[in-house]
Amino acid sequence: MGGHNAIKFLHPAAVLGAFVLFSPGPLRAGERNPRIIPAAIYGNLDNREIYETEPARRELARSVPALFPAGNLSHESGGAYAIKLSTKSGKTVGEAYGMSPGEKFFDQIIGADCSGALVGDDLVLTAGHCVPKSGRGFNCESADREERGKVIFGFFRGGAGDIPPKVFPERDVYLCERIITSANRDDKGGPDYALIQLDRKVTGRIPLAINRAGSIFPGDKVFSIAYPFGISARIAENAQVRRMPGGEPYYTTDLDSFRGASGGPVFNAGTLRIEGLVTSGDREFARGMNGTVLRIFPQDGGAGTGVDKLDPVKDFIPVTEMEKALDAKEKTDRDGTPSGSAAPAIYFQNSDGARIPAVHGPAPARRDAELSV
Repeated sequence: MGGHNAIKFLHPAAVLGAFVLFSPGPLRAGERNPRIIPAAIYGNLDNREIYETEPARRELARSVPALFPAGNLSHESGGAYAIKLSTKSGKTVGEAYGMSPGEKFFDQIIGADCSGALVGDDLVLTAGHCVPKSGRGFNCESADREERGKVIFGFFRGGAGDIPPKVFPERDVYLCERIITSANRDDKGGPDYALIQLDRKVTGRIPLAINRAGSIFPGDKVFSIAYPFGISARIAENAQVRRMPGGEPYYTTDLDSFRGASGGPVFNAGTLRIEGLVTSGDREFARGMNGTVLRIFPQDGGAGTGVDKLDPVKDFIPVTEMEKALDAKEKTDRDGTPSGSAAPAIYFQNSDGARIPAVHGPAPARRDAELSV
């Protein structure tokens, strides 16, 4: 799907990253520990490959990059980058974490450290602890540009018969140019976010929309797209907001989320706007008979996966074309549509017809009814 991906509006007339450490034990309900790994399963594992979800969500995944420290990659001839096989990056999840054979993700290759979201032509939003100012891991400040962290798009399987990519063409690899703004949660709490600028504009992918109003509530349905354990992208679905602690920069959900998911965008399932970033969660592993096993909580058990709100960073994020289109769509939904006319929807060009469907009414049948935004 090369070329520029435009968004068209159908008119009605027409943590977790490498440096979040193991907690000594599970959190009690309502507690928050900024050093705990965002990982755990709540109820059934609602974690699917990108190709298994609906077209509009697959299109969103194209704008969710993986963050690779430079040391996880080798620079190949012709400009491509490949996952190194000589370090923890390049091992399988089973090898790296001593997992029992047969556990979920056991044979998947580790590559990335964190996840992010494209929110401007050259802007990526992620968790603050994914971009430490110490220079370790994902580095944005090295004078040697080859030592800077790489932001890579397209790290997911395209179909059931595909193998997750281990080599990435130069066109899908971007360098971290600078940190625009960030906050790295410490033991005293506080927000955890980073907005970084890339070395050039991203082509062929749609900058995503955020919810600037912050109007999300317990019970609202959400999903996230991220790189659990640093393997190829997955989507965590069938989740909802649990708690909105007063005065805190985060809320909790029952998203099934794992290390490597830090910085992954959490979407409102109804609006497809980003509502926050995965930043924390329950302790991840338990000891099994033949190695470690993933911990499974009841659907409403454990502390839940923590999602940082966008309030501290939203004013640094430009209003994208997708956000404008969603604003127009939602205004029409609120105001109602004339009898017999079609409700608006967003159409992703060059993406096999992927679209955000109308909330009510039939989709417009004629392409001459589309208005570019």
